[in-house]
Amino acid sequence: MKKIYQLRAKVGTTPYTLALISGSAMDVGVTSWDLAESPFNSVIGTNHVPSSAEMANIKTFISESQRERSRLESEVRRLQAVLHKSSEFIEAHRALISPIRQLPPETLAEIFVWCLPTDIGYSVRSLKQAPLIFTTVCRTWRNVALGTPRLWNSLHIYLPPT
Repeated sequence: MKKIYQLRAKVGTTPYTLALISGSAMDVGVTSWDLAESPFNSVIGTNHVPSSAEMANIKTFISESQRERSRLESEVRRLQAVLHKSSEFIEAHRALISPIRQLPPETLAEIFVWCLPTDIGYSVRSLKQAPLIFTTVCRTWRNVALGTPRLWNSLHIYLPPT
């Protein structure tokens, strides 16, 4: 249920009535962040010294403005999370139609062979290099790599210097 509150304020000689609607999208009297529309615009940037009543009204207005800003920041965080989720969703589906998925296993195997180290002195197999790295990408690549004898037809033995 929405409740309407009115805040009567006098700034200088100008009276203002602020309507505060509780439970709506604009939960405070701030309907615009434009200083020209502020009920205190006539004294902003002047040397006006607010009276005690004006001070109380300004503090109330500041408090309500801060609540609205906090609500907006919360909404921005929520929308950023939704945006992030939508990006993940889109990228996951783009991956499904990636051209690499369309390569026949024979072509993929040939690419794997071309990625083998060419250094004859290479003696230590690493999970970060071909051919072992191919077995860590996905199930399809693992099956293709393990089913390609040319990736495994050499034996490297490391003998430390004596």
